[in-house]
Amino acid sequence: MRFLAGRLASASRHLSCLAATTLALQLAACSSDSPTVLDPALVDSPSEALNFASGPVVAQVRSVPVPTYCIAVRIPTFANGTYTQLQLCKNTLAQQQFRFASTTGEIRVGTNFCLQPSGQGKSGDAVVTWGCNGSAKQKWTLTSIGQIKGINGLCMTFKGHADSNPWVYIANCQSGSTNQKWNEVATSASAPSTASVASVASVAVSLSATSIALGKTAQATATLKDANGNALSGKTVTWSSSKASVASVTAAGVITALATGTANIVATSEGKTGYATLTVTTTTSTAGTPSTPPSGPLPVIPGVVGFGTTTPAGRGGTVYRVTNLNDNGTGSLRAALQASGPRVVVFEVSGTIALSSKLTVNNPYLTVAGQTAPAPGILLRNYGISIRTHDVLVQHLRIRVGNLGSAGNNDAWEVLGPGGYNIVGDHLSLSWAQDENASTWYGGVHDVTVTNSIISEALRGPEDGLGMLVGDSTKNYAVINSLMASNQERNPYFKGGTTGISANNVVYNWGGNQAAYTADDYGSGPSQIAVVGNVFIRGPSTAAGRPIQLYSSAKPGSRLYVADNSDGRGAAPPSDAWSLVRNDYGSAGVASSAPVWPSGFTPRANSQVYSYVLANAGAWPASRDAVDARVVGNVQNGTGSVINSQSDVGGWPSLASTTRTLTLPANPNGDDNGNGYTNLEEWLQGLARAAEGR
Repeated sequence: MRFLAGRLASASRHLSCLAATTLALQLAACSSDSPTVLDPALVDSPSEALNFASGPVVAQVRSVPVPTYCIAVRIPTFANGTYTQLQLCKNTLAQQQFRFASTTGEIRVGTNFCLQPSGQGKSGDAVVTWGCNGSAKQKWTLTSIGQIKGINGLCMTFKGHADSNPWVYIANCQSGSTNQKWNEVATSASAPSTASVASVASVAVSLSATSIALGKTAQATATLKDANGNALSGKTVTWSSSKASVASVTAAGVITALATGTANIVATSEGKTGYATLTVTTTTSTAGTPSTPPSGPLPVIPGVVGFGTTTPAGRGGTVYRVTNLNDNGTGSLRAALQASGPRVVVFEVSGTIALSSKLTVNNPYLTVAGQTAPAPGILLRNYGISIRTHDVLVQHLRIRVGNLGSAGNNDAWEVLGPGGYNIVGDHLSLSWAQDENASTWYGGVHDVTVTNSIISEALRGPEDGLGMLVGDSTKNYAVINSLMASNQERNPYFKGGTTGISANNVVYNWGGNQAAYTADDYGSGPSQIAVVGNVFIRGPSTAAGRPIQLYSSAKPGSRLYVADNSDGRGAAPPSDAWSLVRNDYGSAGVASSAPVWPSGFTPRANSQVYSYVLANAGAWPASRDAVDARVVGNVQNGTGSVINSQSDVGGWPSLASTTRTLTLPANPNGDDNGNGYTNLEEWLQGLARAAEGR
């Protein structure tokens, strides 16, 4: 074959390396310390491109135009939906080590994860990790010019500067695009052998920690050896727990502590098993921990700052378990939300809840802990949540409304007056609303914070794709550390008589003439607003105009403070902060300092906002669903658009429905270490850290 002849002809150019067998990406291992880059142009045709070798050979995939940067999984804890990006090449990083399956065309990483597009295989879908399943989305070929081609004939690519760690995504193949050209560097210690790979004779398991506290995580690692004691790699390892109620373990070997006790963490490969014993304790060591609560108000989540963030929410209340995905009835989310008294809602099931009407919260002192669900978490569709009371915390929920429910005022997340106050939404993913993705309405709403969330792709139609509305006379509203992407307008919109801040957010691809603004069409009174440390990035749907606007309809006494905002990818804040503002109100509205500000809040510098928000925003950021992965990929790559229907972007993702029984900490409403948080709250905080990849 010409393919093999080409390889033989290349040998003279790679004297320090042994040629690989029929590898489409020409993986080879060098005897020298420095790996050799092999030429992808030697591949004869795409039909031969995925004759990859499996087994011990692993390789980095390097960008041709920037050969010091490699494709990498964002974090080494592999999970469904973890996106890929360019990073500085380091052959010691597990997230840059890829294996290529000879018969399936899969590109594997970690124990049993494969690369695939985040969505249905459309241009702009991010390339993410997913459990290997043999689907068409996980099949790749290499073209004769070094492109990696996947489903629907789309090629892996990136956009922007490599040193900004851009996402890898799929797009139409273009022969002239250097951003679609890839080289490979083998990182094995020796060249692959064509001999059969030795069988597994023994399995040994080691744990990053043999004792962890409730809600904490640890990493399990399996070492495989053959009959001669030689270490093996490239083998499939299956993980399990002898007591799933005490500790769960993912396909990537990530352990989560669920209840006190002991469990054996078991690895199996080719019929051989090994295990290590894990002990789960009630709390971490209290050495050095104060025996009395800290001075000052206690934030409902450690470290959270905003308005209303010292709410107790459901602290000390009854625990309600969501055990099914039904719209209503015993064990449903609706039943738990409609209950009265202080309460904490936990989930023993994952998947999608198709709602027949809004979920209303009328009774105060509530915590909804979406992070307690088995992976991949909970998705609400058709309708959203309407909070009409006070002291509520909601974490780690995906609310994607869509256009199948009733149109008009069908928001994903709304807080209504007069009783809505002390409300915190943390790590929410809000999209596809037919009105606003997030809103407040009616007088009396005050002290509301939305943080670490993704507010994206509100549907054009009855209300024209609206992101976030802070309704008339709402006082002390904060949106912080969040991503607002591909909403036509209101990113956010502060109406008359409001006070609030928009700080440290990334706002991308708004469709109107401005992204964030304040106006008063109903004569509700002056507004006092601060817009600080935000990153505005224009996209395909963005019209001309400055990103911030103070309308002439604002009432006398209105003041707007702007500082440290930027306009453009990688742009620095301008020396004149008001150059980003269309000021139709006049100089009377220019504030020299923030007219309202949350106590204790120190914004991060503008230069740090982009990377922080893209890494941390949304529900379950360590294991984003296909929608969030695609949206964040669009921000990274300058793609995406304001949409009319969820069907424009592939519709609702399919979330696996799994169940598990949660074992709560002993004495859940006690405070064993005296830090002010109950034992149950600290358990919830540990599960949140796991969902966030911390």
